[in-house]
Amino acid sequence: MAERQRERQFDQGHRCHVAVMCRDQPLGPARIAAAGHGPGVDGLPQEAKTFRPFLTVTDDDQDATAAGFVRERHGDHFDIAVAAYPEIHPQAESYQSDINFLKLKFDAGANHAITQYFYNLEAYFYFLEQCLAAGIEKPIYAGVMPITNYENLARFSRNCGAEIPRWMCKKLESYEGDADSIRQFGIEVVTQMCQTLLDNGCPGIHFYTMNQVEPTTQIYHNLGLG
Repeated sequence: MAERQRERQFDQGHRCHVAVMCRDQPLGPARIAAAGHGPGVDGLPQEAKTFRPFLTVTDDDQDATAAGFVRERHGDHFDIAVAAYPEIHPQAESYQSDINFLKLKFDAGANHAITQYFYNLEAYFYFLEQCLAAGIEKPIYAGVMPITNYENLARFSRNCGAEIPRWMCKKLESYEGDADSIRQFGIEVVTQMCQTLLDNGCPGIHFYTMNQVEPTTQIYHNLGLG
């Protein structure tokens, strides 16, 4: 089962990825860039041009209506992804209201969701169960961020409401800023985390590289995907 999940998510080749920040952003240039009329336009290999361009709608206050706006204006031209929050959006009124809002995004035309990064696997799997109970049956891909700098990660996590498990914090603190040790620990832990996700029904993984491609590449190879 895990092999089929990996093939479904990782054997799709390259795709044109366009991020839309709000519903009023014009999408004409995105359609032109995604058309794939030769490598001079988007740099994609010819075999990748059979896939629909991948569009993420990233303004949380509007992405339910924005997904509908894109779908209404452009039909099935775009494969639309929206945001999901296993540990619940910091500004959500309640756990259930956040799930209900996610359902609105799917009902408006989203194809799948990508979660905020997390390190609490139980939160993700419970979230999937609750989404299914709410009638959400489309894929919710796990957002994963490799660990390269503990101070930045801790600050960013406080701001966005992502939990870093206490044991992980203590381990990272013990390295006292040793960048190589933090990076190696991060690769090991995140590889194990990704393996557990794939082995337990996660439909796929979205890596937040933060312009640090090497740790993600190492994790990818550790999982036997490259």
